[in-house]
Amino acid sequence: MFGPKFGQPVEDLQNRVMGVADFICSVISEPVEIIAVRPWYGTRYFPLPVKGFSLAMVILLPGVASLFTDGPILPFLSPPPPRGMFGLGSFSELYLLVSFAQGIRVWRKILHPELEAHSQSAGPALPFFAWLWKGDSYYAVRIFWEPLFVWLLSIVLEDIYIIQHPLALYLRVAAFALMLKSTVAFHQEWEHFRIRRDVQVEAPRIAAFMNQQTAAGDDEPIPIAGYPEAVPDDARPTRPARGPRACVPGKSWPPESSERKTQ
Repeated sequence: MFGPKFGQPVEDLQNRVMGVADFICSVISEPVEIIAVRPWYGTRYFPLPVKGFSLAMVILLPGVASLFTDGPILPFLSPPPPRGMFGLGSFSELYLLVSFAQGIRVWRKILHPELEAHSQSAGPALPFFAWLWKGDSYYAVRIFWEPLFVWLLSIVLEDIYIIQHPLALYLRVAAFALMLKSTVAFHQEWEHFRIRRDVQVEAPRIAAFMNQQTAAGDDEPIPIAGYPEAVPDDARPTRPARGPRACVPGKSWPPESSERKTQ
């Protein structure tokens, strides 16, 4: 009676938190993924809300960053101009161009669904990841190598003055978001198969309990509530019919009193 509801609020809270974390991290990391990490993603890999919020973030982020880099924040305190050739504004322009090109590719696959095997696929990783340790593991690449690649790229490009510090800072945040997003996806997939494995293990014991038998290889008693042995048989309530008995055609449920006495 209490089994299906036991621990349900905690599980619902966990699922909600992971869903919010996955959405926020997807919004932050989506520009990096379509430009430098996974450009051959499926048509439904990024939901429309993620694409919309990512577009708004990329458009607004250069303006917000300019408030802290182009002028004085406080009186008599003027930050030095950022060093580097490309900033968040250049990254925003690059994102819009790549999104337009990706939109043509995605629209072509929408019109011709036979061109892709799975619409929610993240797409193949960059070729050089296969040379690294565990490069053939999907989640090892997603959780470890790809975020590390984005993080190192932000450091190297900033040190040689290719990108400015605000853009490098965004890339580091996007690397962390990509790692967290992939970790959440790994946990959700593991939990999906783990629950089904648990059901497979528990099914023989449940079937044996319903049939009043002992499962093969199971010597542990199943703890259930019952009456003390000192209670007389006539004082105990009549045991109801079994589940399969209730499904027999032509029989009513609950069984009549005469049927209960004969069982």
